[in-house]
Amino acid sequence: MANKRTGVLINIVEAVNAAVQRALIGACHRLGRKHLQRCLGETIWRWNHRAPPTPRRGS
Repeated sequence: MANKRTGVLINIVEAVNAAVQRALIGACHRLGRKHLQRCLGETIWRWNHRAPPTPRRGS
């Protein structure tokens, strides 16, 4: 489902939010305000440079 005003898919927003939460639990644990922007920047960079999904067989 897309937001009618912005056209952004809600599933993408939820997936990015999940990636940020996983990073905060894993690689960015014990994160303080001083390094928050750097950690979020790295997480978004990883999201933007992820491998494309592999096609499913029979699709």
